Amino acid sequence: MKKAYCELIDQFVDNLQSFNAHGMPAVHIPIIGKRYNKSSTKIAFFGIETAGWHPFQEFMEKYAGDGKNEGSTEKAYDYLVNSTNPIDYLKWRNNFHNNFWDFIFNFLLKFYGLPISNYETNEKFFDILESFIWGNTNSLEGYNVSAEKQGAQYNDWDHVKKASKIFDTAKYVLDICKPDLLLILNWTEDEKWLTGDQKTEHIELSSHIWYYKTSKTNVYWLANPRYICSPFGIGFDKTIEIVINHYNESTK
Repeated sequence: MKKAYCELIDQFVDNLQSFNAHGMPAVHIPIIGKRYNKSSTKIAFFGIETAGWHPFQEFMEKYAGDGKNEGSTEKAYDYLVNSTNPIDYLKWRNNFHNNFWDFIFNFLLKFYGLPISNYETNEKFFDILESFIWGNTNSLEGYNVSAEKQGAQYNDWDHVKKASKIFDTAKYVLDICKPDLLLILNWTEDEKWLTGDQKTEHIELSSHIWYYKTSKTNVYWLANPRYICSPFGIGFDKTIEIVINHYNESTK
């Protein structure tokens, strides 16, 4: 995985050439838990985008150096994937308990049969926090998420957005990490993010729950968690129940 993404980072930087990086966030690439390869079931979650990520300037300092320290592609990669701690995931929930991380926690608790009450103090839960991959279908946040607020110009953001498209695919996670289970929580994403140019049939399990079998991975394409919890959705519990029951049946 590191080799593939280091090659992409080099290509990404080469494609950028000259632009004003002021206020720009760094790209986000999939983060692999330290226990992922030892997990009995390998699970990956992909949302829409980050909501305030690391500064682009710091990413480039790791890549090219900062005058004091020598840079490298490997340092830039390590900066992107090692600059968060799984314990921080608990802080990334929201007050309504209806965001990406709330969904992940609810799913993992149900999947592994852990009690939902006081799970933050359950030792097994902290092991689970290192057991999965998480990423986003959009490696660069939308302009209005952080770049605009930080004073970046739209044309500069758009320039980076176009260069970042090389990261926006499930190919590398599917081919290299081979998850048993992939959950995509972005209903508006183009199907090509998952399948490329290959047409892949899907099964409609319920409203906003589509199932794909891609290579050896069972893929469930879902709506954004906020939609799932809205009056238009069926809620976390029902969605998770449908996915887990179908996955268990399909892997018997």
